[in-house]
Formats: sequence, structure tokens, C-alpha cells
Amino acid sequence: MGAVPRTSAGRPLAVTVAVALLWANLALALANLVVVSPEAFRDWVLNLGTLQPRQIPIFVAIYAVCTFLVIGIGRGRSWCRWAYLPIAAAGVVRAAMETREMGAAIERLSSFPAVWQPPGPMDPFDGTSFPPGLLGMVPEEWRIVYHLIIIVQAMLLAVAILLLFTPRANRWFRSGMN
Repeated sequence: MGAVPRTSAGRPLAVTVAVALLWANLALALANLVVVSPEAFRDWVLNLGTLQPRQIPIFVAIYAVCTFLVIGIGRGRSWCRWAYLPIAAAGVVRAAMETREMGAAIERLSSFPAVWQPPGPMDPFDGTSFPPGLLGMVPEEWRIVYHLIIIVQAMLLAVAILLLFTPRANRWFRSGMN
């Protein structure tokens, strides 16, 4: 059967790539906090955290669990990859639902004027007005970015999970040499 390609950490290359993809997924989850709602992000910047208080602990808990599992996967804990499997499946299902929402956002965006013109001078941080959005984008454009990020996350998760359950990765997780 040939030797299992290993990285400098002694892991099979498939596991190393999968762990990198899972870290990228978590980074995109943080990026999506900004994209979820430009208005919410503006409020957070202006008021130092006025996002709905109940959402923050939920996100932190989910993020902490995912981080713990990714670290465990990188260290060769087979149960961590099994525990991450339903999380990844939920992410893929969520992305499937987001594609429908993204289509609706694109349709709404196509009805907007080609060029947005502010009614007058606007200060993005005055707390009363909000220009087209961060980087000059209108909220509908941000919603499309948000949906795209979720779809990319689903692709990262799907590839990572496939890599974590390849025969070489299975042998490494079972070998106890991690």
C-alpha cells in the first residue's frame, strides 16, 4: 500500500489540509459578523457593542466548541472529527437554504438605481445616517456577500470533512501515532 504522505507535524497531508480549511471556515465566520448587517456593525462601532446581548454568548459558545474540535482534530483525536461532522452537515444544509435567499437579494438589487446618490454630505459614523454601506456597498450588496461567504464556508466544510475521512486519514486517526 505505500507510505502515507505526511507533513512536518507527522500528520497525513489530507488531515493537514482539512485542518487548514476548518481554520479558514472559522475565520470566515468571524468575517461574516461584520457582513451580517452593516447597520448592526455600525451600531457596534458607534455604541461599543449594542448587538443583541443574547446573540453574543451563543456565537461565542459555538465558536469555542468549533475551535476546540479543530484543535482536537489537528492533534489526532478521532472523536473530534466525528463531533464536527454534524456541525459541518448543518453548515452545508444552511448554505443550500442561503442560495435561495441570495437569489432573492440579487433580484432586489437589480431593481435599485444604477448609481446611488446621497441626498447630501453624509458622515458614516454620525449615528443618524448610513451611506450605502461599508466600502460604498448598499445593504443588499452586503447581503449577497454574506450569502456568498456562507456558501464558501459550506464548500470548505464539505472538502475538509471528505479529507478527514479518507482511508489515509482514517489509518492515522486509528494508529494512535498522533
